[in-house]
Amino acid sequence: MDGSTGPTGHIDLDARDLAILEALQQDGQLTVADLSDRVGLSPSACHRRVKALERAGVIDRYVAVLNPRAMGRKTFPVWLDVNLSSQNAQAQTAFEDKVAEIPEIRLCHFVGGTTDYLLKVEVDDAEAFDRLHREQLSELPGVERIVSKVLIREIFNRPGVPIEVASTQG
Repeated sequence: MDGSTGPTGHIDLDARDLAILEALQQDGQLTVADLSDRVGLSPSACHRRVKALERAGVIDRYVAVLNPRAMGRKTFPVWLDVNLSSQNAQAQTAFEDKVAEIPEIRLCHFVGGTTDYLLKVEVDDAEAFDRLHREQLSELPGVERIVSKVLIREIFNRPGVPIEVASTQG
């Protein structure tokens, strides 16, 4: 990475940068030595690139992905399609501000199509979801309709950004 920006204002990433990003998406705790071995760089060159990617905001943060079952917690994910009665900015802001206060809501997206918002809720069980729905979700400002979709089985979950390292190497 030379730090230059491309025509769209983003940082130009070369194949080694992409390899670093792919490796760190898989394991954010890799040591610089292990990471440098994986991507074929010296540890100092690898460290410089990682720091440059962090400074550029390409690497936003490092997080731990928790396994609720290993923590002895049940998990009952529910996806919600939410429609508001009004599409004006005030209604959207009121809804978004209130949704942000509910810790069980783990994801909120404003989307196009027949639904206004897509939310992901994580609770312990159906009883906890029922309580959350009655006490909080149904009281959200401006909500006209909520359609709940209970997750039966997760097939896969790909966190991060898709990176095609091979296609960028010449």
